[in-house]
Amino acid sequence: MNLKRQTQELLLRRSRQEQPQEVGGSIAYHNLTNWWCSTFTAEERAYISHQYQPWGEVPYSLTEGEIAISFRPTAALLVDVTHYLNRPEDRHMVRRILEKAEQEAKYAGDVSVMDDIYRALMDAIMFSGNSISQRTQTRTRRTKQLL
Repeated sequence: MNLKRQTQELLLRRSRQEQPQEVGGSIAYHNLTNWWCSTFTAEERAYISHQYQPWGEVPYSLTEGEIAISFRPTAALLVDVTHYLNRPEDRHMVRRILEKAEQEAKYAGDVSVMDDIYRALMDAIMFSGNSISQRTQTRTRRTKQLL
């Protein structure tokens, strides 16, 4: 098969592929759109967007709307997202998010958020399925045992 025909077939296949939905919100503001679309399926993206509903923010602010300015580092945003994914089935998504958070923190030289990343990873492994208050109580109890 010649190069021209291969190129045409590749372009045809790409044009048939479903284009990702327009992404806005915090994901777009932090330039995470390509990672977001390539890392998660459409169902996972919808689930994460639905779960992430921080107090005081517009619903679906993770992927919808336009963010004019944010002082929250990218890695901190990603760690925050993981706090809303509490089911045991969410572990694989949490790990992918935290992997990206670690990458972003290292790139930005933001060592202050590394503790939060590793704590969130431990939570995902140890406390999957428990509520945030149960996680906090367990962490506090274990910390007191160490002291």
